[in-house]
Amino acid sequence: MPLALLGPMVFATAADYSAINSDGRPTYEGYALKADGSGALTLCTAKLDLPSATLYGAVSSSKAEVVPTGSPQVHKVKLAGTVKAGDILEHNTSGKWIKNNGSTDRVLSKMALEDGVADELIDAINIGLVVIDVT
Repeated sequence: MPLALLGPMVFATAADYSAINSDGRPTYEGYALKADGSGALTLCTAKLDLPSATLYGAVSSSKAEVVPTGSPQVHKVKLAGTVKAGDILEHNTSGKWIKNNGSTDRVLSKMALEDGVADELIDAINIGLVVIDVT
């Protein structure tokens, strides 16, 4: 297995994700990111955006440490709803993660490893990309 898949990697970002919460964690930790037209990472804002990575931490205003979508590493995801361990997750239009809703266009790419509720960071693992377009 290539060493790059074992841990977070640094990529250029299209926006500044370096803000820190009052608890000392990056504001956008656990959000879904996609590559834009220039190859820089930006938030997933559409249901069928293909997530390239999950934000792990900000390095500067133009770079972020991310966990690539193909990485087998357990990592944190930021929730937008209630999930249970074992639930398959999709990103919503703000880049946060929700339980597979089973009815609309979506990209499934994670499995929750613990229970959680909206705005919590929980452990998850990548499962690959499953695109479901119901239109």
